Amino acid sequence: MDQLTLGGFEPSPERLRHRLFFALLPDAATRARIEAVTLQSLSRVPGGGRRVRPHRYHLTLRWLGDHPDAHAHVLDMATHAARGVRLAPFDLDLDLRGAFPSARVCWLGCRQAPAALPALRVRLDQGLLGGPVRLKGGTALVPHVTVLRDCIDPWPEGALESPVPWRVERFVLLRSDLDGGHAYEEVAAWPLQG
Repeated sequence: MDQLTLGGFEPSPERLRHRLFFALLPDAATRARIEAVTLQSLSRVPGGGRRVRPHRYHLTLRWLGDHPDAHAHVLDMATHAARGVRLAPFDLDLDLRGAFPSARVCWLGCRQAPAALPALRVRLDQGLLGGPVRLKGGTALVPHVTVLRDCIDPWPEGALESPVPWRVERFVLLRSDLDGGHAYEEVAAWPLQG
């Protein structure tokens, strides 16, 4: 028997519940240094925002979108892409303070990203081509770690007095539960090895 539908009352699509993305996660020592520099920056250039908790610090590599509960096909494609990455560990220096005023966030970032960082993103993108994830063209990677949200006065861009050295030895796939307060779950991790 066919289901009756009324004009304007179509069945609702699956609700989007999970946000997926590749990211770099700092280790505990690097997180502590990021937090210390954030506090130091706030004492010099108040941003008036909500501090991000250190366990949530990350640098997004590639956004994979928002998905319903049934997203195993996206996880499979992401895993396939990640397994194809061959890249040696590298050093990244967070030596810049800045903001995205339209998003009302303040961040710590890099004046000069190491060549390995965009190379990592390109390798992931190559592995994702032809899969269920639609990559947005023209989205340049602005390497940053968000440290403040809901900023009243976004930080002007400027050099950090105490740069944060970060040895990047792995990358991860994170899932954020949109219903659970955006709690992050590390789905999988891959070591960098050249």
